[in-house]
Amino acid sequence: MDDRPPTTHPNLRVSVVVPAHNAAHDLKRCLVAIRAGDRTPDELIVVDDGSTDATSDVATQHGARVVRHDRALGPSAARNTGAQAASGDLLAFFDADVIPHRDALARAVAHLERHPEIDGVFGSYDDHPEAVGLLSRFRNLWHHHIHHRGEFDAEGARPASTFWTGVGVLRRARFLELGGFDARRYPRPSIEDIEFGYRLTDQGGRLQLMPAIQATHLKRWTLFDTIRTDIFKRGVPWLILLRSRTAPQTDLNLDPRQKWAAALVAAGVACLPATFWYPGFALGFALTTFVMILINRSFFQFAARRFGLGFALGCVPCLLVYYGCCLASVPIAWLVIRWAGIDTRLRPIPIATIPAPHQPTGTRQWVEPPHATR
Repeated sequence: MDDRPPTTHPNLRVSVVVPAHNAAHDLKRCLVAIRAGDRTPDELIVVDDGSTDATSDVATQHGARVVRHDRALGPSAARNTGAQAASGDLLAFFDADVIPHRDALARAVAHLERHPEIDGVFGSYDDHPEAVGLLSRFRNLWHHHIHHRGEFDAEGARPASTFWTGVGVLRRARFLELGGFDARRYPRPSIEDIEFGYRLTDQGGRLQLMPAIQATHLKRWTLFDTIRTDIFKRGVPWLILLRSRTAPQTDLNLDPRQKWAAALVAAGVACLPATFWYPGFALGFALTTFVMILINRSFFQFAARRFGLGFALGCVPCLLVYYGCCLASVPIAWLVIRWAGIDTRLRPIPIATIPAPHQPTGTRQWVEPPHATR
């Protein structure tokens, strides 16, 4: 049982941390939205992760204290650096390529003020992605849909075993206590937030998903980015992480329906080579694809309502690519574990130590210009 007192903690100080690497193009819009929100942060920190563009200048011009790395160390180390530099009770993490909704930070902070037993809360992308391509819209709407499934309480929240740093808020003391994100295991963008969520909940912490905490995603996806991300940045490291855990995972992307859909796609893909000799096997691929659509019918209905029937039909090959990447990750992860000698015996996940193997170089503070007198 949780022995923390069930008292509220109003007026918690909030430090917003935005890691940024060559993000000058999107960072301005992100910072403007944060500063224009219903709940303005008590502290706004941008960690310039070895950028070679005007990221630091943009951050300074738009109200942020800038902490800079001499070289790119990855978002895990950047967020850890920001957490070390922060002074607030809460750490609000936003990606540099999102535009938080006006009420996003206010909703998250108010929820944590009402529920001191909750260690963190995160939200989702909205259903208005800015990139107009089929693949970009699909990926953003798929993320939105996944984060909106499940049973939510009267406040629109439900328990979660993972965390998401795109739009997420954590109690700073708890974050530091657990050692922050594992920058050694994940030196590049990967599943560092998922691993942290597992580590926190394994040690009795509590996280919640609140889909009403939203942000608009600005990223434009290409097919190459999609395959590289889903296999090498998410699929393979996630499978390796799961091998070190005893409890079955059924949250978000690991919902049992998604596992069944992936298995059907695997069966359908297995039918394709045989169609060269026995054309009837094409029926097997069509049938498994049809059942996969039925399993995900709520997503396709949502996609049709949002962008029309043509877009929903276009999402079918996009979803096949997604499941194909999930399937391809399995043998690759097995080979990595076997050939690299990764120890995946069932044991507690090692706690990362937050001091990064570097010292940030340079801090710049934005100063409010004097108001003109008349």
